[in-house]
Amino acid sequence: MIFREKPRKLLPLSREEQEGEGNRVAESSFASRLTRMLGAPRPEVEPRREREPHGLPEGTFVAPGVLEILFSHPLGSPHGAVPLEHPDAGGEALAPWGGARNQTFLDLETTGLAGGTGTYAFLAGVGRVEGTCFVVRQLFLLSPAAEEAWFRALEERVGEGCFVTYNGRAFDLPLLRTRAVMTGRPPLRECRHLDLLPLARRLWREDLPGCALGEVERGVVGFRRPGEDVPGALIPELYATFLRTGDAAPLRGVFLHNRWDILSLAAAQECAARVVSGSGGSPGERVRAGALWAQQGRGDRAELFWRSVRRSEAPEGDGAERSRRWAREAAFLLGMSAKRQARWEEAASCFQEAARGGGRLFEALTELAKVAEHHLRDEDRALEATERGLALLRELRPHMDRLEAAHRQQDLLHRRDRLVRKKGKRASVLE
Repeated sequence: MIFREKPRKLLPLSREEQEGEGNRVAESSFASRLTRMLGAPRPEVEPRREREPHGLPEGTFVAPGVLEILFSHPLGSPHGAVPLEHPDAGGEALAPWGGARNQTFLDLETTGLAGGTGTYAFLAGVGRVEGTCFVVRQLFLLSPAAEEAWFRALEERVGEGCFVTYNGRAFDLPLLRTRAVMTGRPPLRECRHLDLLPLARRLWREDLPGCALGEVERGVVGFRRPGEDVPGALIPELYATFLRTGDAAPLRGVFLHNRWDILSLAAAQECAARVVSGSGGSPGERVRAGALWAQQGRGDRAELFWRSVRRSEAPEGDGAERSRRWAREAAFLLGMSAKRQARWEEAASCFQEAARGGGRLFEALTELAKVAEHHLRDEDRALEATERGLALLRELRPHMDRLEAAHRQQDLLHRRDRLVRKKGKRASVLE
């Protein structure tokens, strides 16, 4: 006889037990959904330990995580083709553009070129005269955690005269101000600032492929970097690799790049000062230097530069036509300056010379016609210039904007008709 166990009657769950069971089911369902969406949880990884830096250049730790590297360049020794003299004289010559004595030449290497709060400087090159040498002090940040100490060391090494940078007005100094705020430190002191990039553009843009410091360095300073240099675009990646590995040996080219930037910055200031002071420069540089002085409201100094180019004799050979072109450009600018001061005979003479050829030919003919007609009352001279302008316009018209050509032709035809009428009236009066 088989005895079967009598099934037990299931008792209903209490309210508390029902709620607990529901929560467990809900949690299990939610966890399974997360696992399906995100995958299985990864095993915990030990936090990465900072690697001990090695391969660093010879230098001195001025604070924990901040290394200073020194390089001395004797004053008077050349950098490229330019002897590096004491920069005070150059700073004074460039005073209208922000220069001064007691300069601090500054260049930064950063973790990126975009700027903003995520970009910081890890290497600052500071160039100053110390005794009989131009000394470059480089401050290297070994870890972002030492940024405040790095700032403090930088503040101690800048002087009280003026900063000299290359595009520092748009990049270097705004970046330092941003990082000072981020680290809770006061910004660098306010002082005069000579940014050489705008000057380089005005003086050398037409002579160089571009106005980056490297182009000015090769084309004006005459310095060519050896193979150890590192392209600027690779520098952020090399520093990021150093932070991961602790190996500073691949950064050797970055330290050289920064040092050469500072030396070339000082040499570029020397070249710019020589041109704007009138102690050197090609005809093109002197014409552009005159334009810089005119922009500063110093028309008297501008005319000195333009007169020197206009009077200069063209050399024989390949440079002869180029020199003549710059002489005509100087004549045109002198004519415009004389016109503003109502020196009408001189203005007409300058425009007449500029109208012999060159890039300002059409403008020179137009200005000559205006001065001759309205101020010298010389209708014959004005009509001759107008006819030459019309002939030139017919030549250039296929290469000009259609509307601009039509507008210029209308002006010239209107002036010619007016001059013909004036000549007719004068002839009838004489009869």
